[in-house]
Amino acid sequence: MGRVKYPTGKSIIIRSCKRKPRFVRRMSTYQRILVPVDGSPSALLGVREAIRLARDQAARIRFVFVVDESAVGLTLEGFVAFGDIIDALKRSGEEALAAARQIALDAGLEPETALVEEYSGRVADAIVEDALRWPADLIVMGTHGHRGLHHALVGSEAEGVMRKAPVPLLLVRGKAPKRKGEAAVG
Repeated sequence: MGRVKYPTGKSIIIRSCKRKPRFVRRMSTYQRILVPVDGSPSALLGVREAIRLARDQAARIRFVFVVDESAVGLTLEGFVAFGDIIDALKRSGEEALAAARQIALDAGLEPETALVEEYSGRVADAIVEDALRWPADLIVMGTHGHRGLHHALVGSEAEGVMRKAPVPLLLVRGKAPKRKGEAAVG
């Protein structure tokens, strides 16, 4: 037993406890973390942050790649070897998933991976659907940090997910592209 005196004149008595403290297992906030990947450096920032969270929370982690069929454009002759381009997108997705999986394995996690094919809507919609189907309780995404005209023309999948996400969304921002006379952020 001891006494602690405060400058205000008040004092408190501290009693020791003879019982050993019990360790209480902390409840995890997030059990299932969904991480969309596209092979970009900013997506890898999202992967690394999700892995830190998954290790801290003892959570399951799932990497998902959506084959974006809308990325296949038209030429003067019409669709250019649509099947070949889709196959290349699938291979790119498999490579992005394998890279993310290896990073997670190296960190001591056993991740799930999913390649979403035959999806003709927005990539953001497919990510939200996968979050509902799996079911995720957190989505972690890297974002490219584009702004201005590029953002207006291309749009942002992260923004689309943010608008429709049924669960919390953590955005990990990559470096913003440099503008004339401006330093990169991040």
